[in-house]
Amino acid sequence: MTGRFWADEKTYCNQSLHAAPHLDETDMLLAVGWNPMMSHHTPQARRVLTKFGKDPDKLLAVVDPRNSETAKIADIHLPIKPGTDALLYRAIISVILNEGAVSNTIPPPIPITIPHPFCRAGATPFGDHGMADS
Repeated sequence: MTGRFWADEKTYCNQSLHAAPHLDETDMLLAVGWNPMMSHHTPQARRVLTKFGKDPDKLLAVVDPRNSETAKIADIHLPIKPGTDALLYRAIISVILNEGAVSNTIPPPIPITIPHPFCRAGATPFGDHGMADS
């Protein structure tokens, strides 16, 4: 959990604000090294994910070397070797670019602002590219 709280602090300027998947509105869930059936990041995870996994209109993909509880109900389980995550991401990016599944035009940056009550005084502002300065 420490990493998640650190990321939430950097993203939302508050460790108490968390992003959560909206599984009711999701068509595909990609769980990379994450076992949501056993973690407490998803409310009512077992019920919701079991229903998600059985829905023919939804796709549950798991990338995890272990045959975890989530991997057992997944439509796709990629049991990659530990330490090969970067190679998988590179392959995914390569397919996306080679198949033309991405636009070649780069949209102008959208400035991101965080409402003042969520940020403490002196919090690092977001830059023009939507990335937090570190």
